[in-house]
Amino acid sequence: MSNIERLPTSGAVIPGGLALWTLDTNYFKDKLSRLIKSTSMDGPGGWFVHEGFTKDSDYLRQICSEHKVIIRDKKSRRTRVEWQPVTRHAATHFWDCEVYALAAAEMLRVFSLQPEGKMIHQPIERRTERRNSWFRQGQWMERKSNWIRKNG
Repeated sequence: MSNIERLPTSGAVIPGGLALWTLDTNYFKDKLSRLIKSTSMDGPGGWFVHEGFTKDSDYLRQICSEHKVIIRDKKSRRTRVEWQPVTRHAATHFWDCEVYALAAAEMLRVFSLQPEGKMIHQPIERRTERRNSWFRQGQWMERKSNWIRKNG
C-alpha cells in the first residue's frame, strides 16, 4: 500500500490523501476458483450464487470466462501459469468484480458471511476493544511481556 497526496496531472493536494493498494490478482483468482469448486453446503468455505440465476445467464457466463493456462517459453523451456479468457473477446466484468470483492473482503478481514442471528466470530470492534482494554485501564505497567509491537 502507498499513499497518494497529490493529483498526478495537476499536482493539486488531495485532502486526506488516497491509499493505493496493489493486488496480486492471480492469488485472488486462484482463491475464488477454489471457493467456487468447494462443495461445502452447510458452513463457511464455499461460494454461493443467488438461486435466481439460470445456466445461460450473462453473469454465470462471465464467471466462467477465464481459465488458467500453462504457457511454455519455446526458447528457455520455462513454464508459467496465467489466467486467460476462454474465448477471444469474452466479457470478464463480473469475474473481475468478484475477484476485487474477494480482495476487499480479505482486506476488511471478512472471511465468511453467516445467516442473520448466527455469529461464529466476535466482531472485530469488540475483539479490539477487549485486547486493548488493559492499556485503557492503566494496567500496562503490570504486563510482563513486550507490549510494544511493530505494525506491518
